[in-house]
Amino acid sequence: MSETINTFMEFIKQEKHKKPFIVQNVIEETIAIVKPQFASRNITLNISDLCSEKIEITGYRNLIEQVLLTLLSNARDAFEEQQIENSQINIITSRNSDIVEICVEDNAGGVKEEHIEKLFNPYFTTKEPGKGTGLGLYMAKRIITEQFNGHIYYNSIKNGSCFIINININDNK
Repeated sequence: MSETINTFMEFIKQEKHKKPFIVQNVIEETIAIVKPQFASRNITLNISDLCSEKIEITGYRNLIEQVLLTLLSNARDAFEEQQIENSQINIITSRNSDIVEICVEDNAGGVKEEHIEKLFNPYFTTKEPGKGTGLGLYMAKRIITEQFNGHIYYNSIKNGSCFIINININDNK
């Protein structure tokens, strides 16, 4: 419990300067924050690192944590809404030349086709009234594009969703 609290306290500290950090470490620390809550809901979290090396980028690590928390929270909410029994989230990191890619996949049924183009719009939510503000994905996109010169986008996958974050390692030094 104290480790979870310490991880959370590190998360909420405000960073003043961009610093180098290891992407895989940030993913592990973010999972440590949500793991007890997800375990109590029988949500399995899997991490796959397709890189033979640790990927370092420069920036505000707490902002990447915030984006990951948004994606994980949205998946958790979708599992509850859809009443998925075998709930799974896969976080996959890979590197292709100078691009680091982080994929967050779930098996919560996916997003309806008519909603996909609006997913990253401010105040758009697929949740019932009073259960969402429609700011999470909007802020995630702003963070990735403005603070990391990257891209975030959505792909439908079998039985679920995949949010993909691409960051050029050299654009953030």
